[in-house]
Amino acid sequence: MSDKLTIWNRALMSLGAEPLSDTVGTATVHKVIAAFYDAGVEAMFLARPWSWATGLEESTGTPLDNGEWLHEILADPVDAKVLKPYRIFRPGGTWTGPVNVHNSTTPTDQVDWRYDYDGIVTGYETVVIQWQGRLLDEEDWPESFANAVAARLAFDICMPITKSMDLKRIVASEYQARLQEAERDDDTRGRAGMRQVTSLVGVR
Repeated sequence: MSDKLTIWNRALMSLGAEPLSDTVGTATVHKVIAAFYDAGVEAMFLARPWSWATGLEESTGTPLDNGEWLHEILADPVDAKVLKPYRIFRPGGTWTGPVNVHNSTTPTDQVDWRYDYDGIVTGYETVVIQWQGRLLDEEDWPESFANAVAARLAFDICMPITKSMDLKRIVASEYQARLQEAERDDDTRGRAGMRQVTSLVGVR
C-alpha cells in the first residue's frame, strides 16, 4: 500500500521532478502540493461511492409534527470522514448487488428522503443509511486508487511545477487511464464482495 509521501513522489517523478524526503517542508514544491492535494483527494472520493469507503448504519429517528422522522447526521469515525448519504432503505431489505452506484442492484424497500432540520428526514422511524466516505489514511486505499490520486496530483501541479502545457496534456491522459483502472478495480471488488463491512459501520 502507498503512503502519502509515496503518492506525492509518484506524481513528482511523473513530471520529471525530484522526489521529496518528507511531506512537511517550506520548499515551493511542498506549498504547491499542499494547495492541491486535499481538495483533489476529496473530489475523487466524492466522484463515486467507492465500495471500500462506504458504510451502513441503522438509525432510529426522532418524530416530527408532520408524521415524518428526523435522523441525525452520522458523526465522523476516527479513521474516516463521512461525506454524504446516498441511499436509504428499510432494515431487512434484500440486497444482492454490489455497493457501488455503477453496478448496483437496488435494495428492496429503498425509501425517499431529504435533508431538513439539520438532519435526514424520512417517513420511517428506523432506516438503514448507506454512507459515502473518505478514508483518511492513504495506506488504507487500494493501490489502483492511490495511483489515480498520484496521477491527478501530477495533473494539478504540472503547470506550477513545469510550466509545460505539452506535459500537462500527457499527464491528463495518464490520469484518465489511472482513474478508469481504479473504477474497474472497484467494480470487480463490488461484484466479488457484494457488501463489505467497512470502518464506517457501527460507529455510534
